[in-house]
Amino acid sequence: STYGNTFIESMGSFGELTDPSALRVQPAKLKIVRIDQPMTVSEFNARYPSSISLDKLALINGVDPGGKIPAGSAKQVVGGTSEPK
Repeated sequence: STYGNTFIESMGSFGELTDPSALRVQPAKLKIVRIDQPMTVSEFNARYPSSISLDKLALINGVDPGGKIPAGSAKQVVGGTSEPK
């Protein structure tokens, strides 16, 4: 209740989005791939490129950035963003 009015006022301060570059942004899409051999996150990214950093790729796949992904694992590839690697 202390911040209620602040949130209501801030939400009312947004205007219509008209920036063409912002309107063209697409959501990141996930693709699930099953790997057939053990590989590092870097090797995984080389074979199945993602549009996010290696650290984030390791995080969403539950792998230590320096660790290996076991063969037979189903892992996520991220694409569709303009975020730099």
